[in-house]
Amino acid sequence: MSYPSFRNCFFSAAPVRRFSVVRARLSQLMSGNLQRMSWPATVRHVAIIGSLFSAAYAHATPTDLDTSFGTNGIISFPAAAISTLFAPSSPTLAALQADDKLLVVVGIEQTVAGAINTSKISWQIRRYTSGGALDASFGTGGITTLSFDVDFAGFRGNDYPGGLALLPDGRFVIVGQSLGQCQFLGCVTSLVMARFNGNGTLDASFGINGKVVTNTLLGADAVVLQSDGKIIVSANQNIGRAQIWTVSLHRFNVDGTLDSGFSAAIACAGNGGFRLAPDGKVVLATAIPALFADPAANPGFCVSRLNADGTLDETFGTLGKTVVKAGVNVTLGDLFVDATGATTVVGRTTTAAVFRLSLGGTLDTQFGTGGIVETGAAAKFSAVTGDCSLRTLVAAQGLGSGVFSTARLTRTGLIDSAFAGTPNGFALTNAGNAPSPIQLLLRPDGRVVAIAVDRSPGTLTIAQLLGDAPCVGSTGAMVVEFYNNNLLSYFITADPNEASAIDRGSAGPGWIRTGLSFKSGGSTSVCRFYGSLSPGPNSHFYTLAGPECIQLL
Repeated sequence: MSYPSFRNCFFSAAPVRRFSVVRARLSQLMSGNLQRMSWPATVRHVAIIGSLFSAAYAHATPTDLDTSFGTNGIISFPAAAISTLFAPSSPTLAALQADDKLLVVVGIEQTVAGAINTSKISWQIRRYTSGGALDASFGTGGITTLSFDVDFAGFRGNDYPGGLALLPDGRFVIVGQSLGQCQFLGCVTSLVMARFNGNGTLDASFGINGKVVTNTLLGADAVVLQSDGKIIVSANQNIGRAQIWTVSLHRFNVDGTLDSGFSAAIACAGNGGFRLAPDGKVVLATAIPALFADPAANPGFCVSRLNADGTLDETFGTLGKTVVKAGVNVTLGDLFVDATGATTVVGRTTTAAVFRLSLGGTLDTQFGTGGIVETGAAAKFSAVTGDCSLRTLVAAQGLGSGVFSTARLTRTGLIDSAFAGTPNGFALTNAGNAPSPIQLLLRPDGRVVAIAVDRSPGTLTIAQLLGDAPCVGSTGAMVVEFYNNNLLSYFITADPNEASAIDRGSAGPGWIRTGLSFKSGGSTSVCRFYGSLSPGPNSHFYTLAGPECIQLL
């Protein structure tokens, strides 16, 4: 269907915990050719939000281990290739599928013959059920292994995984690098990627028998998938092992060929990570090292936003970028883009730190102090995610031997001591040999999955925490709001395809996301009507009154 200009569709732009409709000029609406529109089932219960928390779903200590998962809340196994040599920010090595199963990719050591080296690193992909058991329907007993066998003058390349991304149909893409021998000035490396079917077999329609090896590019350490199926990867390079980092972005077509028409604008030097925003734009965060700036100029973090074609989005920050001055010795941990388009970046300044940028790229003055929270903890935040109440979950390393810590920040940046059950708001999780968290995931029921590693001797641990009350309707869709300044009108939708069409201009010019959203939920149905461009009215109308809905049919 086409999406016309939605004139006179008014909605509250107040904080997104409530949904209200201005039922004005109903008689005028009824005079036109109104038609009832279909609304996805997950969105029909959108009107009654009330409290965002369910009193029946609560845990005294949300950071307690979920003993129903794995062995007393923990799964741990050897992982030989947990390295940040070429990925200084946290890699994305796990993902929750739509059926709540967990995919994890690591490197394992295998023996090789006929090469200079007698052993090498290969990928191992595991899939776990929601209860933490290996999924027998995946690979062999829940595990599949892949080696690219790239030959670097007789040296069989070590295959390091860097990122994992899911396709809507159950397939998934993993990217990484095959690393040859290293010399003083650096290492020889190739970018490698593979696409898998949902059962763990290679997708033969991708690259050559499911695999792609590109010798002209640096190895990949992160990946996102655009709505059209194209693949964007990032590559960080450490020049001469001198901690002089550069980052680049590359795009591949759906079939695995390099998209030569994509050229990403890199606004700031430094090591970086990136994520895809809800509107399809790319958000890139880098830590600016002192070597790339005058220390007196107080370098820090740089966040830029790119359009889908790789050009700088000049509506973000100042001509496409925002620099957060935070000292010389800053390190980037992770970043997260929420449903409103706001970006949260975590890492370390002189202390574990979090900062939040609005949809427009300015520091969110309603968060922390001028958009920044510095906790005072002698640690580094290395993983972040957010929930549907716009609260921020962070994980840190360095607060104890053999443990990692988790904390939750409120929408305004206050550390929530009730979440951790401790006075300082930090909860310690004994992760055995894996004290460095690299990723946080949220299940629909509110449970928290933490991925943590120990790089020596090489262990990956999956820890599942009880979590607390999910938002009402957490299994429903996220409702996002648009505004058109030319029409002085708002529009909301929970259909991601409709939202993407509006982002692409299918509804006409001038529609932009406001940055406000809420989770659909409740138990009262809402009827949605639309007139027509001609004879009109060119308007949407919503009602939760059953008799009125019937009257308009």
